[in-house]
Amino acid sequence: MTAGAGLNLDYLVEDRRIEFADVRLAGAPGVSMGGLFLDHSVDGYFRLRSGGAVGGEGYTFDTAYTMTGGRLGYRTNGSAVFLDDVTMNFEALGVTLDMVGNTLQVAAPRVTGDWSAGAIRYSDDPAFHGRSHGSLWKPVKLGALWMLEMSGSGLLIMARVSAVCGWRALRKGARW
Repeated sequence: MTAGAGLNLDYLVEDRRIEFADVRLAGAPGVSMGGLFLDHSVDGYFRLRSGGAVGGEGYTFDTAYTMTGGRLGYRTNGSAVFLDDVTMNFEALGVTLDMVGNTLQVAAPRVTGDWSAGAIRYSDDPAFHGRSHGSLWKPVKLGALWMLEMSGSGLLIMARVSAVCGWRALRKGARW
């Protein structure tokens, strides 16, 4: 990239499913750990420009996305657990990537996000998804500095992370 140039990507992924229908362990034929799926839509952006925290040789990027319409489910042996109405917001602004001597330095001074699940459901009937047992909401704020150094004897990874996280669980008249 030349000075002042940048890469700007906007993306929208609608009604996507990621699924592991039947998780099995090697050496244990016929034994299943169940299946896992995530339905969701994602809308976001990625911006990359030249110039890192140390100087013009590095890179700086900003990224953010919102995931909506989420449903996370796990099924095994006729029972199922679902998180319905899952929403996630993520933002990482001013992330820098620099080479400082032999060290690759990644700094993420401001990473924020939150996620929520509108309903937590359990059912032991495959034809019924269960009633809601409450909801969750989780805010997250991070600041981080990672340093990776390669040498003839291996890879050294150093990290400094500050995090502020909180939980809020809302219960809707059901026994936990």
